[in-house]
Amino acid sequence: MRRRLAALVRKEFSQLFRDVPMLLILGWAFTGAVYTSGHGIATELYKYPIVVLDLSQSPASRELVSRFRAPYFKLVGQAWSDHEVVARLDRGEANLAVVIPPDFERRVLEGTARFQVISDGSQSMTATLAGAHIASIAQGYSVERLVGHRDLAGNRVPQIEARPRVEYNPNLVETWFSSLLEVFNQATMIGMLLAAAAMVCEREHGTVEHLLVSPLRPIELFAAKLVPVVTLVPLAVVGSVLGIVQGAFQTPIRGSLALFYLVTVVYVFAMASLGLGIAVVARPSAKP
Repeated sequence: MRRRLAALVRKEFSQLFRDVPMLLILGWAFTGAVYTSGHGIATELYKYPIVVLDLSQSPASRELVSRFRAPYFKLVGQAWSDHEVVARLDRGEANLAVVIPPDFERRVLEGTARFQVISDGSQSMTATLAGAHIASIAQGYSVERLVGHRDLAGNRVPQIEARPRVEYNPNLVETWFSSLLEVFNQATMIGMLLAAAAMVCEREHGTVEHLLVSPLRPIELFAAKLVPVVTLVPLAVVGSVLGIVQGAFQTPIRGSLALFYLVTVVYVFAMASLGLGIAVVARPSAKP
């Protein structure tokens, strides 16, 4: 049994290594695909260029402007007229403009202050994120002003403060999440694809019948189809985590790599078994 299984496993490895397109897919899935996923569509703000038109020039307005700071925003300059604001947005020097009215400080003391935000919506995702972040800044600013005042009895206004703490990714770095998620997605898809492609290749070459009439047991044929997948894909996953996720994106690794590898082997085995099962029950479409 061992000799038959070893011979069939060597045949599967040889067949896989001769399949150049499949090797290219395997290489790209755990290198280029993971890297482009980490640097894909931005879902976080980083040095978003803004310009400020401060018509108030008051301590209250300067305090508000000081809250638009790195790493989320980058103040590219002060504007002195509406025309200059429009010109900077049209030239692409800034993607967002904050306009503070002349009576801002007086309205802050009255509790009805407002300011205007003009955003370039050509990049809708980042523009939406910037608007939400500015709304959060305005809310935090108003809460601080409210807490700083006292009611008629001279007591401070009560407040409830939430201090969330994020585990595993405390800074909410998007590249850490997206790149690692892409590794898991590729492990799922490639694990299923390689096993299914091996069975489909047998059908295309007409060798399935030869295997069925051979002295091989079904469990041996099943194991031989899965061994290359369970061997290569977990190694590619670990290599991608160390080379791309940690190497390119500086994602810290905490915990046991050996345990991660063992869990990946079990997961890839399950996905490869699913892909092989689909390939067995699937029927080729009739030729026109």
